Amino acid sequence: MRAPDIRERLNAVEPPERGAAERRAWAVVHTAFGRRATSRRGRQPVVAVAAALLLVVSVTTIALTPPGAALADWVQHVLGDAPPTPRTSLGPLPGGGRMLVTAAGQVWVIKPDGSRRAVARADGATWSPRGRFIATWRGTTLSAVTPDGRVAWRQTGAGQVSDASWSPDGYRIAYRRGDALWVVAGDGSGARAVDGTARPVPAVWRPGAAQDLTWVDARGHITVREPDSGRLVWRAARVLAAARRLEWSPRGKRLAVVNGSRVRIFDLTTSRVSTAGWHDRRVRSVAWSPATDQIAMIVQSRGSDLRSLVLVRGDGRPERRLFTGTRLGEITWSPSGNELLVGWPHADQWLLVPLDARARLSAVGGLGRRFGGQPVVRGWCCTSRDQR
Repeated sequence: MRAPDIRERLNAVEPPERGAAERRAWAVVHTAFGRRATSRRGRQPVVAVAAALLLVVSVTTIALTPPGAALADWVQHVLGDAPPTPRTSLGPLPGGGRMLVTAAGQVWVIKPDGSRRAVARADGATWSPRGRFIATWRGTTLSAVTPDGRVAWRQTGAGQVSDASWSPDGYRIAYRRGDALWVVAGDGSGARAVDGTARPVPAVWRPGAAQDLTWVDARGHITVREPDSGRLVWRAARVLAAARRLEWSPRGKRLAVVNGSRVRIFDLTTSRVSTAGWHDRRVRSVAWSPATDQIAMIVQSRGSDLRSLVLVRGDGRPERRLFTGTRLGEITWSPSGNELLVGWPHADQWLLVPLDARARLSAVGGLGRRFGGQPVVRGWCCTSRDQR
């Protein structure tokens, strides 16, 4: 970070308990300066003034907050955490698994050792269960390809394709075509519209055996339906007009909805609704752990470009902050749920954050040069056990 950037941020942020800190600092400095003036009258006034000012800065730093309070948090809020030195190699990926990435109109598969392969030209992509196929989309075409790039099938129709999502059993793919929400069989057959006026929020499949599809309808209701029969499974009682993202818990019992600056968490077993968020921060991204009842979030303070990666419990209660940096991006969990990958376009890096507080975080740099543009992680899945 450049010195002018640090200076600008320090000037823009109000220190905690500023008034009380200034009074405590002035009392100490006034006494100290008086003693210096009587014992060293031969010194030049400018030297004495400079020494006093330096003392003001030092004492103010100590006196900003009560002993042992939030000085470190204040510094972090202004400057962010110290980033790790990025490595140049993509691998090995922590926890194994394969990563699906898009960049500059190209789909890449990254293996656990860090080697990579371009498999298709597309704007977006998503894994099938166990990573045996990849659904890709470009323009009006939806395709299914293998991880080595072989095309299994291709479907073209009227309307731009986006936001494809493979059902947990692998037998269906939900996607948007124009303004409508569609479903097609995993082999490319039987495409049909299930909602012609769904809001432009990516639909998600509910984990479990029922294979229910979840989306936001035209009126702003969160809707869970069985797509083949059209049977309504659940609908949120309240309208969430600002809903922009849906995330299911790993067992399909809780649904997190990013709604404006907050996250609403619906418990379908108890009908309880919780709220996760802060009055002075905006939730930018969420991702539910594949292994535990934890949600990772990127939150941004108002009036700042710093964003924090935090963990929240399934009931919405904050758990801990993991990292703060400038304009952090999307979150992806490792297949094991023990690590988080955070896109960091501002630094041209991926940040790899372990949940174990004793482990060190790491980073991968030089992504733009490697992929011909900033890569977007579309999924991280499929350890060797999943391939059996």
